Amino acid sequence: MIQGIFETHVHVRDLEAANEFYENQLGLKKVLTLTDRKVIFFEFPNQSQIFGIWEKTEEEWTRSHFAFEVNVSRLKSGITWLNNKGIEAVESFGLEPLEPIVHTWVPMASIYFKDPDGNSL
Repeated sequence: MIQGIFETHVHVRDLEAANEFYENQLGLKKVLTLTDRKVIFFEFPNQSQIFGIWEKTEEEWTRSHFAFEVNVSRLKSGITWLNNKGIEAVESFGLEPLEPIVHTWVPMASIYFKDPDGNSL
């Protein structure tokens, strides 16, 4: 029945700064802004998935973790791509971000970084 994730939402503390990061640095396409609700929705190229960022007060804010799907051939240059955008890859599982981290328990590799609010991506 379940085939994947259709929608993901995260809390941010500064909607404008988060919009700059997700739209201009990562290249997501903004599809809807609801100013009164302090939310911006993005879509991913060639997919039917929605990603929402919601501005919250410091008391309401919670840190999140989520992952983007990236073609493995492009992932190999991911650290350089992030660095060129002024985004620093971070250590994960005790490993320095010198190359994508291969997770042997699932068929995937990852590069970890953070958004302006400290959400783990």
